Amino acid sequence: MRKNFMQSRLAIALLILVAILALLIGFSILRQTIVKNDINSFEDCAASGRPVLETFPEQCIGPDGTRYTKQYDTTPRSSI
Repeated sequence: MRKNFMQSRLAIALLILVAILALLIGFSILRQTIVKNDINSFEDCAASGRPVLETFPEQCIGPDGTRYTKQYDTTPRSSI
């Protein structure tokens, strides 16, 4: 009788642990999907706190590994 009770408690504890892990994994995937959809440019990437490489031009690495390059204005200026 005591052995069955302990096995039941262990099974319930394992089920709760598996449920918590599933929720954490699901939340992580959902968060990455939301963040990924919000990043469309270097500015968006840098503003979201993603790592910015100290290269020229600067590059920001998105959550899925996409590299966003900083765009500079290359329009020639008139020398008046």
